[in-house]
Amino acid sequence: MLPAVSFAFATLAATALIAAGPAPPGYVAPCPSGVSGGLPSDYERSSLLAGPLALYPVRGDYPRYPARFIVSVRESYRRSLRSFDGRRLTRRERREQRRLRAAVRRASAHRYAAFEAVAAVRNGGTVTLAVAPEDRDHVAFLFDAHAFSHADEGYAIADGTAAVTLHGCTAPYTQYQGGFVADGPRCATLEAWIDGAVTPERRVVSFGAGHCGSPEQTRPGGPPPPKLALGPRPAVVARGCRRARLSWCPSRWPVRPGSHPQGGRDFARGGAHLLSFSDPAVEGEGGHLLIGERPAPYDLRGTAGAAFARRGRDPLELPSARVLRRARIRGHAALVLAAPPFPRGGIHGNHVIVVWNEHGRGRVVSLHFRDQLDPGRYDGADRIRVALAVAAS
Repeated sequence: MLPAVSFAFATLAATALIAAGPAPPGYVAPCPSGVSGGLPSDYERSSLLAGPLALYPVRGDYPRYPARFIVSVRESYRRSLRSFDGRRLTRRERREQRRLRAAVRRASAHRYAAFEAVAAVRNGGTVTLAVAPEDRDHVAFLFDAHAFSHADEGYAIADGTAAVTLHGCTAPYTQYQGGFVADGPRCATLEAWIDGAVTPERRVVSFGAGHCGSPEQTRPGGPPPPKLALGPRPAVVARGCRRARLSWCPSRWPVRPGSHPQGGRDFARGGAHLLSFSDPAVEGEGGHLLIGERPAPYDLRGTAGAAFARRGRDPLELPSARVLRRARIRGHAALVLAAPPFPRGGIHGNHVIVVWNEHGRGRVVSLHFRDQLDPGRYDGADRIRVALAVAAS
């Protein structure tokens, strides 16, 4: 992992030393240059803000990006190739191995994947952004469309620009597609000349390096978003329950503005049913909820922190999970479980699971809602609350 740049210069004393001067020359994005729309209503929460400019999702996504993946294209291919070591390969895997070997020979050790971003500039505003001089050997902007020709082989720092000027010339804002290239996990600084100002403002950007000592700039801001709400059972869920002839179907369902649950595929066999419903991406969020029942009851022994007593192959595909707490569903004992991530968690990967027995049958509600840009939006307590409410409805 590359060493993070020190941010001592971001202190008040160092800020006073920034020399006043005009914005540097750089790429001037044509106006209008992008599409409008497609941003969530609260996009500024996950954006780096500078006057009329919002860079989305720089605060929400970049700091949490796994540092181990910010490597050259060549190293990325090499890592994929090493996954075949020591295994007996199928014919398809051997073809993929040959393809990766050829890709390693062609790839550069100085080209990297892009960090995609959307810049939204309010109508009438102008912002010139520049990578601070101390970071220009390691970070560049990718808002010049000519750089996109390198998308297949990855981007070199030289493919980008050290500065970019963006104008807001359509109402309510002008939207530009672009991003950054960075040569490894690091903290970097941007300078922003806002609406013709002589002195730039400084902003911190984290490329897979945590909050960089500036959480007010590198973590989602603004008031916390609302918790998951419960609404009536969607029609698609009612239809799925009827098709599977479930003896129970929840009457309440987690909803958000714009929610549109879909699905109902049954993943179980042999007298059991496990219906899967997804909520398509809404404002950067993803939702997945499973409901199911099987003919045999579950072993519900266990306390918080213990392993779930999983016996043999389960038609509802419950994984080896950890008990979060005990609960009651309509007077029946229940366990709340935390499933491991995919692939160990299978279809329930990273879910909160409520499991209980009723009328001699084992029942399950398995829920996973996640905001890709703000993982704290639906915290553990919120997911447990909603999963229990669905099970009890």
